[in-house]
Amino acid sequence: MVLGPVLFSIGTIATLRQLESSFPNASFTAYLDDVTVAAPPGMLGQVCEATSRAMRALGIETNEDKTEVLHTDGPVDMPAEYIRPFARVLGAGIANDPESELITRFVQRKAEETDRLFRAIVELPFAKHTQWRLLSVSALPRVTFLLRTHAPVHTRAAAEWFDDDRVTGVLGVIMDGPVTKRARDIAALPVRRGGCGLRRQKEIAEFAYACLGEKGKQHALTDELDAKHQSDLYETLQGPDRKVFVSNTAAGAGRPLTDPQVHADDRGFSTYLRERLLVRVLPEGQKCVCGADASNEHVHTCTRLQQNPRTTRHDMINMTFANGLRLCGFQCGMEPRA
Repeated sequence: MVLGPVLFSIGTIATLRQLESSFPNASFTAYLDDVTVAAPPGMLGQVCEATSRAMRALGIETNEDKTEVLHTDGPVDMPAEYIRPFARVLGAGIANDPESELITRFVQRKAEETDRLFRAIVELPFAKHTQWRLLSVSALPRVTFLLRTHAPVHTRAAAEWFDDDRVTGVLGVIMDGPVTKRARDIAALPVRRGGCGLRRQKEIAEFAYACLGEKGKQHALTDELDAKHQSDLYETLQGPDRKVFVSNTAAGAGRPLTDPQVHADDRGFSTYLRERLLVRVLPEGQKCVCGADASNEHVHTCTRLQQNPRTTRHDMINMTFANGLRLCGFQCGMEPRA
């Protein structure tokens, strides 16, 4: 999939540079298996003909039936059947009218092409850990290009469909239950901030296009947005939920989400994800052996459960290990406790 376009670009770059020398007012770009030409309307036909001859000299036949010409105003010296109100240029939808509904429909159609991947994630017999990797690593990046190359007016609906109808739906399948608003808010945070890295694309759509061509700007704005969401969430949490949220920001707490070497069975991974998103693991109304409500926090701390409470054991192991390091002369800090 990748080698063909790369070879096409390498094989044509010298010829395209020669064309640029011959036509200094025109520009030429090889993208996938297409050549895009930008030239003044009065000389576009001449430039395209020269490009076709140059491609034939390389043994590449151009398909004139697929030629599309986009121009904003005035006459252009190309056959009328080639002229379009909308064209796909370097992978992005471009129209004479920047507000054209044709662009919006193009973006929506391209976004919905990811539906096959989402269906495959939930319908094929993948382990939940594998479903997660496919969702976070393969599905999410597919909409990024659309957001960066089209104005927000054209991407909002597609981004909302992508977030609400697909990403949130697949997340619910992985964690074996409905995704609450709070859980989705946490999941939208990056892993280092206690979330899962499933950012809401609708929010990114509002500024991604304006960042095109400015290195580091989108990253800075995204980080600023993440920090605000993290702060807002922290203020709404109390007691055990706040402690878990803080502990999830510790180094290593998100390894099951980011490290492919960490494996867990379906039940274990689903439980991990639900606890990370502050979603109750056991059914509502279920009681502990001591008679108290079996909330996530209670299950980890009740002294009546077998093998002693897990949180206490975890803390004892940490403290023993830390004290041993201190006796050896090392400075040792401990991760936030849940």
